[in-house]
Formats: sequence, structure tokens, C-alpha cells
Amino acid sequence: MTPALPRTVRAVGAAHLLDLALEAATHRLSQRLPVDWLRVHLASEATHYLFPMLAHRLAHRPELPPQWRCQQLLTVNTGEQILGLLDVLPDGGFGPAEVAAAPPPINQPVQRMRRDTGGFLKCGADRPGAG
Repeated sequence: MTPALPRTVRAVGAAHLLDLALEAATHRLSQRLPVDWLRVHLASEATHYLFPMLAHRLAHRPELPPQWRCQQLLTVNTGEQILGLLDVLPDGGFGPAEVAAAPPPINQPVQRMRRDTGGFLKCGADRPGAG
């Protein structure tokens, strides 16, 4: 049975986020940024945020336990913040001690990582064609 999906924002440090991403890569979970990319670009001193959005099970991979798909707000070395998704295992060190207040307001446009090219997709007013 999947543990109840928490409706709270989780604050994690870079080392813990890398551990969660490595666990996702080890289990070949669907949504994750490449661990090597995170090691290079993730701001090591920043707080990063995860918000569990849905609980799901992969029917075609019954050997895997249920997962939580999380929206993530990451700060990279340049100080920019990007959005992404990360699938985590509820019992994989994603405990209640990490519950945090809502993240601080974003003072710059948020960028979303494009998985197909490894580039950034601008959001908001900076997006091409936005008026």
C-alpha cells in the first residue's frame, strides 16, 4: 500500500537531493534529471524544494514499490531556479523531518529543464512569443 501522499513542501539540501536522484536512477524511475548534470549544476549551499504531486505505481514494473512524483524547484550554480520532476520512493529517506515552510518568492523567471535537449525552456515573460 502506498503511504498517504503528503501535501507539504519538503526542503532538502544538495547532498540529500543527489541521494534521492541517485536512488531514482538506480531504480530507473521515470522522472528525474541526470545525476551527473545535477552534480555539476546544482548549487551546493542552496535549499531545494520538493512537492509531492501524485502517488503512482508502474503496472508494467510490478517489482517496484509505489512512488511519489514530486515537482522540484532547484537552484543552480548561476543562482537561477529551475523546475523539474523527480520520482521518489516514500521510504527512501523522504521523511517528515524535512517538512518546510513554503519556499521564498522567486525573483526571476523560472526555467524548466527540457529532457530531450538538456537545455532550458523559458517560462513567463521571457518565453519567446510571450507578450
